[in-house]
Amino acid sequence: MREKTILKVLIVDDELPIRQRLLMYDWAACGVEIVGEAENGEVALDLCSKWLPDIVMTDIVMPVMNGLELLRVVSETFPDTKMILLTSHTDFEYVHQALKLGAVDYLVKMSLSQQELEQTVGKARARLEHEQSLRVHQQELVRKRLSRQFTQLLASADGNAGVYAEWLEMLKLTQVPFRFIRLFVMAEREDQLAVDEQVSFVLNTMEADTTGDPLSVRGASARDGLQSHAHGNMSWFPVHLGDYFIVAPMHMGQDDGLAAFAMQLVGAIQSTISERLTFLSGDIRVFSAVSDPVSTPEQLRDRFRETFYWLHDFFYQPKQTVFSGSLAPMQGMTSALQARLKAHLLRFSAGENVFVDYLRSGFAEWIASVRLYPNELKVFAAQLLSEWGAADDGKIEASVSLPELVSNMIYLLEASLKGQARPEVRKAKQIIDERLGESVTLAMVAEEVELSADYLGKLFQEQLGESFKDYLTRRRIERAAWLLRNSTMKVYAVAEAVGFPNYRYFSTLFRKVTGMSPTDVKRGEPE
Repeated sequence: MREKTILKVLIVDDELPIRQRLLMYDWAACGVEIVGEAENGEVALDLCSKWLPDIVMTDIVMPVMNGLELLRVVSETFPDTKMILLTSHTDFEYVHQALKLGAVDYLVKMSLSQQELEQTVGKARARLEHEQSLRVHQQELVRKRLSRQFTQLLASADGNAGVYAEWLEMLKLTQVPFRFIRLFVMAEREDQLAVDEQVSFVLNTMEADTTGDPLSVRGASARDGLQSHAHGNMSWFPVHLGDYFIVAPMHMGQDDGLAAFAMQLVGAIQSTISERLTFLSGDIRVFSAVSDPVSTPEQLRDRFRETFYWLHDFFYQPKQTVFSGSLAPMQGMTSALQARLKAHLLRFSAGENVFVDYLRSGFAEWIASVRLYPNELKVFAAQLLSEWGAADDGKIEASVSLPELVSNMIYLLEASLKGQARPEVRKAKQIIDERLGESVTLAMVAEEVELSADYLGKLFQEQLGESFKDYLTRRRIERAAWLLRNSTMKVYAVAEAVGFPNYRYFSTLFRKVTGMSPTDVKRGEPE
């Protein structure tokens, strides 16, 4: 069940005893926090500016500014704030006027019960959520249109000035040149939709914060470190699944400001995914590229295509989260270059162990200096392994970074030695097997075996031939299959017992790994 959002409420009444009596109700049961109280409408408006309450609960008959005047001003100045009237038995003529002006409902002060309070706050909440839903739907329509127009601009040979002008207006870009952030989020196919939902959550939160939208999705992880930049207009839209186009606030147009914002954005996404999606089967990689200035449709097309090539740099620098500036050139494989590379490696060909030692020590640094395109480097690595008699089972092609590629090469070369795993790896496997139903992370296990997370992850890849997350997922699925066959537990209970709170995700992943649905396994149907 979705956690109920805590609403901010401001109480307005000119009688102190009434305000004190109202404060004695169980507001927590309503999902409400009282952020302030005021004795008249003018004071209430000042507090509205300060706290941006979701609900103002106001008396009607007050000095200085009465409740009806307050309702009119709040409706114009704070249109997302909902009004609930506090009235006496003689105020019903005013109540009817207030309801016509948009008040949610009214409460009779002297006979108010806890149940009536909860019902009326619930009505205000429902209206807020309905309006938020409409706003989110409208934003989604705008993003789809932005994405379609962007595709047109990329495909257009003549620049399509009319579409470009409309596109800039929808992005709230009032002047050019501008610069953009291209955000890449790499995940396993079965994880991508769940990850996209969290990325959208973070981007929506930021967009709402930068535009002052009080109905923004609330989430500490998404906003940590971003509040200092939350001024100005920010817009975004998806280019493809895992690929996002972001126009940052105008005051971030300078190189340092935009790069710093991009770094904090990546951090917010990483922490949100880490906190909310602990059950994912694969590692999530997030990085961004900051464009050079854009003035014309032609420059937009060129700058966007340039940002794609930072994917190659990410392969060599997987810990870097923001790329900007001039791209260092890469080279393709030629016969002359291949001969030079093999001549370099000859000095380490005295034996398998000598070559493995070189892979662990100097190979990564040396091959990074050559700057081969990643796909061509993978072909070269597969050829090297073949020459050493090591068969590639697809790990080389699947490597998404140079460190992972090197770890996979070491694993494949050492597979024939069949050496026993290091004690730290054996202990880590034991910890995982004992805690399959808990939230298990690489950092947590690494701390218990007294290694750094990076080094333990590297050892898993080298000695087991699979990443920490792949091992964890495999063991969870194996345990789930055993429980399905040998216990009376329901499928959803099995999912939770092995660390998957999302039943639908568990079913999809289980079928991918085993080729069968959890229900089929439960029924004992043959594979």
